[in-house]
Amino acid sequence: MVPSPISIIGRRKPTGHSNVLRNRTVLSSSLGQPSSYHRPITRSVEPEDDGRASADKFHRDLILSVLQAHPSVRDSRLYLKSFAPPLSSPPKRESACQAGPSNPSPPSASQLDANAGPSSSSSGTYLAPFPTWESMPTTATVVSPNEFSSTQARQADATLTAAVTAPVSVLESILSVPHQHTGLVKIQGPFTDRQLGSIIDGIIYLKTLGLVPIIVVDDERWQTNTSLSYSSPHWRESLRSHISHETTRLANMIEARGGETRPMPTDLFRLGDGRGPGGDGPDVWVESVTGLRSAVAHSEIPVLSPVAINSSCAAVCITADEALKALAAGLAAASVDHQANWAAIDLTPLRLMIINREGGIPSPARNGHPHLSINLASEYEFIHQTFRWTASHPTSLANLKLARACLAKLPNEASALIVSHRSPKSLIANLITNKPAHSPSLRHATLLNSHHDVGPATPTLIRKGLPIRVLREFGSVDQDKMTQLLEASFRRRLGAQAFYGRLARTMKFVIVAGDYQGVAVVTDEWVNEEVREGDEPVAYLDKFAVLPSLQGEGIVDFLWGALRDESFGLGCPDALNNNGGLGGQGKAMDLVWRSRMENPVNKWYWERSSGHHKLGPSFGSKIPFSLFWCLADHGAHQAPNDRRGSGGASLAPSYDRSGVKEGSDPICSTRLKDWVTVVSKIPSCWV
Repeated sequence: MVPSPISIIGRRKPTGHSNVLRNRTVLSSSLGQPSSYHRPITRSVEPEDDGRASADKFHRDLILSVLQAHPSVRDSRLYLKSFAPPLSSPPKRESACQAGPSNPSPPSASQLDANAGPSSSSSGTYLAPFPTWESMPTTATVVSPNEFSSTQARQADATLTAAVTAPVSVLESILSVPHQHTGLVKIQGPFTDRQLGSIIDGIIYLKTLGLVPIIVVDDERWQTNTSLSYSSPHWRESLRSHISHETTRLANMIEARGGETRPMPTDLFRLGDGRGPGGDGPDVWVESVTGLRSAVAHSEIPVLSPVAINSSCAAVCITADEALKALAAGLAAASVDHQANWAAIDLTPLRLMIINREGGIPSPARNGHPHLSINLASEYEFIHQTFRWTASHPTSLANLKLARACLAKLPNEASALIVSHRSPKSLIANLITNKPAHSPSLRHATLLNSHHDVGPATPTLIRKGLPIRVLREFGSVDQDKMTQLLEASFRRRLGAQAFYGRLARTMKFVIVAGDYQGVAVVTDEWVNEEVREGDEPVAYLDKFAVLPSLQGEGIVDFLWGALRDESFGLGCPDALNNNGGLGGQGKAMDLVWRSRMENPVNKWYWERSSGHHKLGPSFGSKIPFSLFWCLADHGAHQAPNDRRGSGGASLAPSYDRSGVKEGSDPICSTRLKDWVTVVSKIPSCWV
């Protein structure tokens, strides 16, 4: 039985929100008391009734924020695997970025196959393809259980089972987890007290949900220089005084709203005389994480000043970005230290959150509104080269660079979030789901017509991602690696000889994510194989697959975005990603594919398609199919979300901003007939 969230989060006397926020149980007596530099911040004690009312309001707001995140059962399960307490002592960690033991588990594959529907295990148990019925969200996030210990997996499964039988169990479980992980937070001001108060509410929510934020104070007005010779003593002292004031101000406001803090003005960072390992900044490092571990053990939020001690024992102001990069490296290294293995506190940061006034990083694909998600491995250089919002978003590129540097030190499941102070609840949604606010594989116009909030305050989620490349020659395809991927993803045996024989004749292009961790195979299909002159081939999406173990890292959306840029979005101004393809130069084409009608993934396809049509059984199969298509996006003379069909076509309806269903012009019956003819004669590739 899951205890009430109000009864388990805190048991101290009511002071503001403290009675629902604090559980000061010390995890190990060897962690000791707060160090000498901890300076308690006094605050007034409210009457008990006022404290209880305030606590109830806090809980109502928190529960509402969790519900507004729309976590699926799958999202809740992944969250609990990361943040639920272990049933026994945690296993030895071999590396901060190394996955846990590889336990065999049924993959929930990202699958698009002309001939495959839901697959089955050898025992006849149904194995749903990607995404399963649990999510069907705008974004795909499936993380293989082998990323976690078997003990954590069993506990999460038990919690999930209880959640299915009790409607409120998922929510209570989310609100019941203790602090187990840390997150790095940069508060990039200046902010008014009202703005900062809204941010602090989000910070306290994070702490309640199991992510202890380690905050670094920042201000866009601060101009720091780590060389003492470049500034006068008076200027340096004035800047240090301002930084100290803002650190104390933030700590006081957190305390006043029910949190507990531990300010660390100058004790944490050290500054060397040379350059850092990357050569792009000073040599800043964290000398010891003992103080941070003690603060986390005492359920206190560390509030850090970007000030370091140099080799001359002088306090030197550094940038918040330098401090955060040093923290990411120091905390990741501490997790592999043998002393970190016996402690019940994992200091490895799972999130980097940058809260600023600008919001996310602008995207040309969204009319200057923020990127929903960024694949660092394939988009970083392109964004730098094409960025044109320096006047309105002067710190976007610096924050993107910071995210790349920090994520390079953190586990693969870690992510960075750049969010406006106007969207503090996005912090909760990101913590629970680890997804962008909306799927980046959905077209911008589709999101607008669906009444989604995709304005300037939309946050940007950043992941390490995988490099994306496009192959146009059959000889460039690694058949062995592709076979391994397809068989792992679909859980079926590929008839390799027949499949690659047909691919050699019909291949248009193959998009590869990483080292064949994901692929999209597009072929040229002809209505009449013998008479091709004067006819244009039909672009057919034959395979779309991602390794099950990587389905929590946004690869599905990144792969679909690259597919769009090379097919139905080719030639559009925003189809310029440098992924080794045509670079946006060319003519857009219609893209078609088919899927078995009972396939639960069809809703995901439906949301991204222009329309669909019901087909009967084809090529000897007794199972009916659905034909999907994405119409070529020709810019101004065709709306990006235009959904058309006729002659029995079942349309994916679109809506204008008032919610009224739009009319649609019919597709030429010959065009639809050609698509049906093409997809109906494609043979199965499975043995």
